[in-house]
Amino acid sequence: MQRRDPQNEKTICVVVKAQNWNKLKAYASLKGLKMREVLDIVIEEFFKNRDVRVSEMPKLKIKSN
Repeated sequence: MQRRDPQNEKTICVVVKAQNWNKLKAYASLKGLKMREVLDIVIEEFFKNRDVRVSEMPKLKIKSN
């Protein structure tokens, strides 16, 4: 997914592994969110930490099997 960074006007490309994509899709359907909304959370976390581990994201709280 690509998104514009408002701070420096660069385009950001977010790459999500297939395993994590499935977790994000499951979270989206569970919470009734669109994938774009979930990816916005991922991008927001990335700007805070510069590293996103889907399983550790506090806002998502995805349980791994």
